[in-house]
Amino acid sequence: MSVVVTGSTGHIGANLVRALLDKGVPTRALIHEDRRAIEGLDVDVVAGDVRNRDSLLDAFAGAEVVYHLAADISLLQSEWPLLEAVNIIGARNVVEACLHCRVRRLIHFSSIHAMMQGPMDILPQLLWRDHYLDRVGYGNLVIARTGIRYLDGG
Repeated sequence: MSVVVTGSTGHIGANLVRALLDKGVPTRALIHEDRRAIEGLDVDVVAGDVRNRDSLLDAFAGAEVVYHLAADISLLQSEWPLLEAVNIIGARNVVEACLHCRVRRLIHFSSIHAMMQGPMDILPQLLWRDHYLDRVGYGNLVIARTGIRYLDGG
């Protein structure tokens, strides 16, 4: 099984890459800017940006699973356009690239702050408390509306 990890140089992403490699899973890391967090690991590195769907096609080609962790966080109003570009449009681009490349499974990581806990057998209701959460929550909604089966992580 081959997997791709977006956000592979973030805190959770870098640890996920290490865990996958420890299990012997061939892993491809989508790198946007800085690869220091996974430097020296035996991982296939592909340059790309979730804001650019075409850059994802090469990264996802031949992958069975994509772990989507790439996201941006900020509470600054001046960065809201970036949050929308990465967390909403980027999520849509990841889904479209997965469908195009016939990826079997997409595992989308998000923030617990984007959802209100409810019954585990239905899609959680999204919170719209502030603009940051709008950007995270809308990204979740983009993925939910694709028709891809929703899993609660349990």
